[in-house]
Amino acid sequence: MKCFRKLLSLALAIGLVAGMLPGRAAAAGETRSVSTEDEFLAALEDASVQTIELAQNIQVGLENTSTDIPLIIQRDVTIRGSSLSVGRGGIILGGDVTFEDIELNLINSVYFSLLANGHTLTLNNVARSTNMKTGLSAFCGGLEGTDYELPTPGTNGAVIINNSEISDVFAGSLFPKTGGSPSSRAAGYSGNSRIELNGAKDVSSVNIYASGGASASGGVFAPVGNYADYPVSGGVTISLVKGTASVNGQAASNNFATVVYSGGGNEGVPSLQNIGDLRVESGNLNPNVLTFGVDSPNITIQDGARLNLSKLDKPVNDFSGGGELVLGASQTLTINGDVSGSTQVGIGSISANNESLNDPAENHPYIKTSVNTADDSFVLLPYRGNPNMRFEKSAAGEWMVEKGAPPVLLVESLRSELPEIQPGAAECVIPLNPTYVENGAPVQMLVMIDLGIAINGTLANWDGEVGIYHITLEGISYDVEITGDDELLISTQNADGIPAGDYAVTITVPAVNSSDGNDLIETFTLTVTEGSTDIESVLIPVGKTLTYTGSELVGVEENETYYTLMGHRETEVGEYEATASLKDKTLCKWEDNTTEDQIIPWKIVAAETPVKPNAPSGLAGFAPSTENGRDGKITGTTSAMEYATAADSHDWTDCTDGETTGLAAGTYYVRVKAQGIHPASDATEVVVPDYVPPEEVARIELVVGENAKKVYEVGDALDVTGLTLKVTKTDGTVQEVAVTAEMVSGFNSSAAAESQELTVTYQGKTAVFTIKIVEKPVEPPVDPPVEPPVVPPVDPPVDPVKYAVTVSGSYATESGAGKYEKGALVTVSSGAREGYTFARWTGDGEDVAFANATQPTTTFTMPERAVAVTANWTKNSSSGGSSGGGSSGGGSSGGGSSGGGSSGGGSSHPSRPSGGGSSGGSSGGSKPSMSTPPTTPVVTPPVNPAPTTPQTGAASPPFSDVPGDAWYAKAVEYAYQHGLMSGTGGSSFSPERPATRGQLVSILYRLEGSPTVGGNLGFPDTAEDAYYADAVRWATQNSIVGGYANGSFGPADPITTEQLCAFLYRYARFKGDLTTAQMGFLSGFADQGEISDYAAEPLAWAVGQGIVSGTDTGLLMPKNKTTRAQTAMVLMQLRENVL
Repeated sequence: MKCFRKLLSLALAIGLVAGMLPGRAAAAGETRSVSTEDEFLAALEDASVQTIELAQNIQVGLENTSTDIPLIIQRDVTIRGSSLSVGRGGIILGGDVTFEDIELNLINSVYFSLLANGHTLTLNNVARSTNMKTGLSAFCGGLEGTDYELPTPGTNGAVIINNSEISDVFAGSLFPKTGGSPSSRAAGYSGNSRIELNGAKDVSSVNIYASGGASASGGVFAPVGNYADYPVSGGVTISLVKGTASVNGQAASNNFATVVYSGGGNEGVPSLQNIGDLRVESGNLNPNVLTFGVDSPNITIQDGARLNLSKLDKPVNDFSGGGELVLGASQTLTINGDVSGSTQVGIGSISANNESLNDPAENHPYIKTSVNTADDSFVLLPYRGNPNMRFEKSAAGEWMVEKGAPPVLLVESLRSELPEIQPGAAECVIPLNPTYVENGAPVQMLVMIDLGIAINGTLANWDGEVGIYHITLEGISYDVEITGDDELLISTQNADGIPAGDYAVTITVPAVNSSDGNDLIETFTLTVTEGSTDIESVLIPVGKTLTYTGSELVGVEENETYYTLMGHRETEVGEYEATASLKDKTLCKWEDNTTEDQIIPWKIVAAETPVKPNAPSGLAGFAPSTENGRDGKITGTTSAMEYATAADSHDWTDCTDGETTGLAAGTYYVRVKAQGIHPASDATEVVVPDYVPPEEVARIELVVGENAKKVYEVGDALDVTGLTLKVTKTDGTVQEVAVTAEMVSGFNSSAAAESQELTVTYQGKTAVFTIKIVEKPVEPPVDPPVEPPVVPPVDPPVDPVKYAVTVSGSYATESGAGKYEKGALVTVSSGAREGYTFARWTGDGEDVAFANATQPTTTFTMPERAVAVTANWTKNSSSGGSSGGGSSGGGSSGGGSSGGGSSGGGSSHPSRPSGGGSSGGSSGGSKPSMSTPPTTPVVTPPVNPAPTTPQTGAASPPFSDVPGDAWYAKAVEYAYQHGLMSGTGGSSFSPERPATRGQLVSILYRLEGSPTVGGNLGFPDTAEDAYYADAVRWATQNSIVGGYANGSFGPADPITTEQLCAFLYRYARFKGDLTTAQMGFLSGFADQGEISDYAAEPLAWAVGQGIVSGTDTGLLMPKNKTTRAQTAMVLMQLRENVL
């Protein structure tokens, strides 16, 4: 047998088999088309044939698919077209070989690998046949430990992957199988290796190993990598250009691969493990796992590239900079070797405005270098609101942050709105409407300024303990407060309220906070008198002068209560006019006593320094309608954009608004055009797919199941149960199609028939089916039923009518949401929110009258309708404790006094830091530590779901269709108590009903505090008045959702497992919690091939976080609909274990 193998292998290697076949002479560099195995082998032997075109599927060596002898390609050649089926033990090279535009089908039961054997293997647009038992794998080395002749190996093996379907790539050689004695194996691959990934298709991630591997046994067909048993002693370079890869860089015990990243846009790499040196030449590299096998690696970041090293936990040797570097908020990067170039450093991440995402800590050494390192080696990207912060290098070579003084808050004007106040009122609120100078001050609120306030010539006294002013007028004490909404609040505890009369109010902004350097004084007279007018006066909005940022700007402030605006949002430099229209001209008038629309000029001026706009988003490519057609298109473009066929092209073509047409299939790059001094944005890659011809049906075969109805009675209707079609298409694929009534003709049950032939028609093809129709049997007469005596109905007792109270923006354990009878006293609580100060309560009608709208806990009397109330918050300017009714400890908006302040008293909230602030204004709480998440499948209920302890005192959910022992009961209770989900009507929760995309986005929006948002929705199927409209608008603006390729959002569509994970993944990224995520592996799930490209990374994240774990049968079922019960379980896992 061994002799036979040697002879057969030798025959293949030197072309004896091909030489015995009929052939023909060929010119040098010829391209030859082949249609049979014999012609293919002859072409391989003919050295004058440079390119072999496969005219149809070529099958090689299918007579023996269990042999381990590989197909040998002895010379340099290109093979392309159609498909190649190989029954031998893989393919091994004796020269440089390129496969392109071809489908490979390695059906051997031993090896499924392509072996470069020290030569260059190039895969251009190569697909894997669906008939293969496993994915394609490739090796830079050869085949070791065999007993037959193989080609002489080269010394520089390379595998180059260009948009091809491949699962595993190895830098070393392939060994026959795992197990056995290592002494029986060869020493490993000693040549140099290069692996280059320029795009993979139809796989979520390519596994790349710097070592060799072995063919697994025991029914497992994918190779297994192992550097200890299958080492590589030569140099290994792994180049990542496009596509997602998981890299293990250890080639041998003391040999590690160099990784070169030159991707475009914001692509990342899920895993870089045990690598040697790292060089980032372009793009944004943000690996979810980053470990080095060497103690002190060399790192290079070239100009225009960005590298996130927040996961690096060891020192660096030489550091060559020039691009952008991201470090963690508390990280210290130690560089023991030389430093070259100038590198920009962002803390936490880098925003679109080229700023640090996190506020850097003072007195923390972010970088440690030699004292001889140049002072401009590292440049800090400042945190928003303080452009003056920078790096200072100490005498010891430690790079620390010097924050400097932030810009002073400056006010241009105050324009008060006088309310109508009647005698006896306990308080009055006067909007002051300040206009601020846009100078980068971190907080723009009047409460941050030491104002002078006088009423009737008496100066109000500031009380620093409680943060308000006090004044006494004619024996009555008043509290005067500037709210976070820039309102003047005057209140009294006097039993008779504020007396009638005129009150002259003077507000003085000190010169240090005035735009012209002089005291800014606003005076007005507040009149408290009986009676009121029917027409309310509305201030005319004022246009702004804004500086170009590359993002959309709002030039006129919106007011949802009194008027609507058009033309007040723009992006580019220019002068604009906005139109303000009163919402109700019968109740409101402008301050000039008119009701006509107001034209308000405003403008955007050029920045003094260039600003790079954001790369375009929301683009989609659509294929031409014919082969080689030029009517493909890209949607989502505007006339401010341009496109080219290469990112570095010098020939760009203008786009058009809405969509850009007239395109052939291919890859395009779209960017925002340069304007004035502002450069063009980064380009977004968009693929216009190839034309795919419609599939044609070759034949159909009717399959009649055992439950198919073959005998009918007269008058019966047609029943197609149990009838299916076996459809064979022209490309050889077969599928099953259920027969529908519309496909059937010839059915007539009006009379008995011994035989009736039915015709089934599908896409022009027909099949027949014979049935029998018999007479209906005669039924014996039946006595009529005896009617029971009529009992008059008894009206059931009428329960009192209750109306729902919805509370938005609350972070309290018990917000007050629920159902109440008319006249009931409803108590609502805001709780505490980290980084924010409670401002006031607002309701959805005048019949919602709060006892004190500015108190975190207050009451109102329930009207005869459903009510929605909102807790409004003001973002703090520093890291003091969150608002909770206590005092700030040295930080502003912290809820306590300056200096040693008292405890903040903020309430606890699950998965959120509690408020507080003891001496010195301590932080509002730290993020709880990450515990090991329980296994919670999305697609099937867990056997024993991990219990979650509800908050003490919280009401149980009133749902009659949620049994207490159901696997999802705890999760439903958690979601209900935390305001994430409610019922579907009455006392129902409908746990088995599919959750919708609109519901999931609304839940995330409530989880974020329902922030105020504006702007167009952008989806034709999402109505402005829908309950989920603001949620979709918010999620779109924060890149959490993007809609379907056809431009719709599908709010009522059931959400699938992969869509749910994608929404949660992007929300975690938006929250900044994605940096600590560990990616899971999807290769263990049998249906990983069903995962959409966009969902691969989110699903890997969800698996790694324990949010999903699959079914007991090893399936993820990514396209399955997610029920409301499963959604509740996932939300509990997300809140408790991730965010």
